[in-house]
Amino acid sequence: MSQDGALRTPHGSTLPSLTWLLLTLLLLLHLLRNRTMSTTLPRRFLFLIAAGIVSVGVFYHVSGTHDVLLQVVDAVTTNPHSIRSTDGLVEFAARIRGIAAAKFLNIVWLGIGMYLLLQTFCIPGTIALNVALGSLLGVGLGVPLCTLLGTIGACLCYTMSGLLGGQVVERIDAKLTKGKGLPRLKTQVAKHRSDLFVYMLFLRLTPVLPNWLINLASPIVGVPWKLFAAATCLGIFPQTYLSVRFGSLAHLLSASSVTEQSPSGTRESIVSMWDTLLLAVLAVTLVVVAKLRKKFIATTGTSEAAE
Repeated sequence: MSQDGALRTPHGSTLPSLTWLLLTLLLLLHLLRNRTMSTTLPRRFLFLIAAGIVSVGVFYHVSGTHDVLLQVVDAVTTNPHSIRSTDGLVEFAARIRGIAAAKFLNIVWLGIGMYLLLQTFCIPGTIALNVALGSLLGVGLGVPLCTLLGTIGACLCYTMSGLLGGQVVERIDAKLTKGKGLPRLKTQVAKHRSDLFVYMLFLRLTPVLPNWLINLASPIVGVPWKLFAAATCLGIFPQTYLSVRFGSLAHLLSASSVTEQSPSGTRESIVSMWDTLLLAVLAVTLVVVAKLRKKFIATTGTSEAAE
């Protein structure tokens, strides 16, 4: 076998793995020496990024997860359909199950790491990961895991934004929303300060503002961390449930259909009546609880004032 062929074997990924780590270190060292960048990003934060990337890279390489990453990248790049389409997600889930047949734990660990990475740095792709983890773990394990990962990743982004400061977030907002998103969120948060949890939950459940803006701007506009985490956990549950369930049923789907084949031979919608009922009950329950809490606080405050 030629030397090039050896580099393509599973155990021959040493060179690209070590090259990736070396380039990462060189880039971060350059950022640390750059005066302009060092005044924008705290040095401690940059060192933390460097340590995190190197640690993850070493762990992935030693555990063999890096080889699985290369297979997943190949599954995405050779997919005949867009990963954002239904057909593309079905094909992607099938490839992921094929890879997991030999290295199940590796690909689950890879999915967890990629989920946190994408959420922390506001990179799209968590829907595809929900589908992939749903195809591997099913609804019972996939939904709680993906909801937890989504919440932790959003909180990491929240923390990172707090460390970076408002100027960096303002620059990102100016570039992506022409400077309109951050002032709008700041105004609305100040307006709904008395029922901020309900408002943050509303933002998570509706596409009024992009999630990346909510994650980055929340610490800047004064949204408390605990309230942010709770609203995120509840708000991402419906979308997480539906995408994980889609992944759990992906092996029953054809590349040209979005329905599932039942054992009796009849075709049923991927979103069943029970799914719709569950999400509706959840939404109503959250709204009722929030309203009762607000009313209870108002009543308690009035009683204390009268005394």
